Amino acid sequence: MAQGSRPVALVTGAGRGLGRAIAERLHHEGFAVAVTDIDEDMARAAAGALDAEHRSARAYRLDVGKSGDVSATFRAATADL
Repeated sequence: MAQGSRPVALVTGAGRGLGRAIAERLHHEGFAVAVTDIDEDMARAAAGALDAEHRSARAYRLDVGKSGDVSATFRAATADL
Protein backbone atom coordinates (compact mmCIF):
# COMPACT_ATOMS: atom_id res chain seq x y z
CA MET A 1 0.00 0.00 0.00
CA ALA A 2 1.46 3.37 -0.94
CA GLN A 3 2.16 5.96 1.71
CA GLY A 4 -0.79 8.29 2.10
CA SER A 5 -3.36 5.70 1.05
CA ARG A 6 -3.87 4.31 4.54
CA PRO A 7 -6.29 5.70 7.08
CA VAL A 8 -4.42 7.41 9.93
CA ALA A 9 -4.94 6.96 13.67
CA LEU A 10 -3.35 8.98 16.47
CA VAL A 11 -3.10 6.92 19.65
CA THR A 12 -2.28 8.56 22.98
CA GLY A 13 -0.32 6.71 25.64
CA ALA A 14 0.85 4.30 22.95
CA GLY A 15 4.31 3.77 24.40
CA ARG A 16 3.08 1.01 26.68
CA GLY A 17 0.11 -0.92 27.98
CA LEU A 18 -3.36 -0.51 26.53
CA GLY A 19 -2.35 2.39 24.29
CA ARG A 20 0.40 0.29 22.73
CA ALA A 21 -1.97 -2.63 22.24
CA ILE A 22 -4.45 -0.32 20.49
CA ALA A 23 -1.69 1.08 18.25
CA GLU A 24 -0.55 -2.45 17.38
CA ARG A 25 -4.08 -3.55 16.50
CA LEU A 26 -4.77 -0.49 14.35
CA HIS A 27 -1.45 -0.93 12.53
CA HIS A 28 -2.26 -4.60 11.96
CA GLU A 29 -5.63 -3.54 10.54
CA GLY A 30 -3.91 -1.30 7.98
CA PHE A 31 -3.79 2.09 9.66
CA ALA A 32 -0.80 4.40 9.63
CA VAL A 33 -0.30 5.17 13.31
CA ALA A 34 0.91 8.26 15.12
CA VAL A 35 2.31 6.67 18.28
CA THR A 36 2.20 9.31 21.01
CA ASP A 37 3.35 9.24 24.61
CA ILE A 38 4.62 11.70 27.18
CA ASP A 39 7.78 9.54 27.23
CA GLU A 40 9.29 10.08 23.77
CA ASP A 41 11.68 7.12 24.12
CA MET A 42 8.76 4.78 24.77
CA ALA A 43 6.88 6.20 21.79
CA ARG A 44 9.92 5.69 19.56
CA ALA A 45 10.39 2.11 20.73
CA ALA A 46 6.73 1.29 20.09
CA ALA A 47 6.71 2.95 16.66
CA GLY A 48 9.93 1.17 15.73
CA ALA A 49 8.45 -2.18 16.73
CA LEU A 50 5.49 -1.51 14.44
CA ASP A 51 7.45 -0.18 11.49
CA ALA A 52 11.25 -0.11 11.38
CA GLU A 53 11.21 2.07 8.25
CA HIS A 54 8.90 4.70 9.85
CA ARG A 55 6.62 4.85 6.82
CA SER A 56 3.41 3.81 8.53
CA ALA A 57 4.17 4.42 12.21
CA ARG A 58 5.76 7.56 13.63
CA ALA A 59 6.56 8.52 17.20
CA TYR A 60 5.66 11.84 18.82
CA ARG A 61 6.10 13.19 22.33
CA LEU A 62 2.71 14.38 23.50
CA ASP A 63 1.46 15.75 26.81
CA VAL A 64 -2.33 15.76 26.34
CA GLY A 65 -2.63 18.23 29.20
CA LYS A 66 -1.02 20.92 27.05
CA SER A 67 -3.22 22.20 24.23
CA GLY A 68 -0.19 23.50 22.33
CA ASP A 69 1.32 20.00 22.32
CA VAL A 70 -1.94 18.53 21.03
CA SER A 71 -2.20 21.04 18.18
CA ALA A 72 1.45 20.68 17.20
CA THR A 73 1.29 16.88 17.26
CA PHE A 74 -1.83 16.79 15.09
CA ARG A 75 -0.15 19.11 12.58
CA ALA A 76 3.04 17.04 12.53
CA ALA A 77 1.24 13.71 12.22
CA THR A 78 -0.96 15.06 9.44
CA ALA A 79 2.11 16.19 7.52
CA ASP A 80 4.09 13.00 8.18
CA LEU A 81 1.42 10.36 7.68
